[in-house]
Amino acid sequence: MSSSTAEDFPSSLKQPIRDLHESLADLKQCLYTFNTNYKTIQSLATDPLSKAKIELTTAYAMNSLFWIYLTTKGVNPQEQPIKDEISRLKSYAQRVQQIEDKRKAAKVDTNAAKRFIRSALWEPKDHLDRHSDTESNYKRKAAKVDTNAAKRFIRSALWEPKDHLDRHSDTESNCNKRKMSDESWNESTTTTDSPHNSSADPKRHKRHKK
Repeated sequence: MSSSTAEDFPSSLKQPIRDLHESLADLKQCLYTFNTNYKTIQSLATDPLSKAKIELTTAYAMNSLFWIYLTTKGVNPQEQPIKDEISRLKSYAQRVQQIEDKRKAAKVDTNAAKRFIRSALWEPKDHLDRHSDTESNYKRKAAKVDTNAAKRFIRSALWEPKDHLDRHSDTESNCNKRKMSDESWNESTTTTDSPHNSSADPKRHKRHKK
């Protein structure tokens, strides 16, 4: 059975393997720096929450490296106890995150409540002055408009323009003229039909004598 050579290695995996070796070299340097300065890093944590975050980060990094090691050896880490250990670390990390969120949320709620109360119970002086000036101007304009409307209404109800009166008198005069003309016409017609009229029809006059 022939041994594996560089020619037998798939070309599509050459670059990913090179990247993996470079990443492992960088990781080795980071771990060395972390182990060397571990006590200094712990001393920078001034509260229990910060210390818990440092411990969780360290434990999660170590277990993740062991997960990668099992994968490179062809072992399925899903079937190993390492899976339960990583799940436990994730649950602790969630609890730390919840505590940190509660601290931030309480601070934000307090400031929001202060702003809400301040805006609801107090107004700046210049804002009040502008508000009062606007309201008084509106009342003056409304009163002026109402007075003018009342004057126009009274004027239209109790007074007629001169041209309207002239048209009205002209119409009445024309009606009187037509009435007089009709009466004159009726009188003339009655006079014409009378038997004593000299201009009446002779035949009608003879019949009247008989």
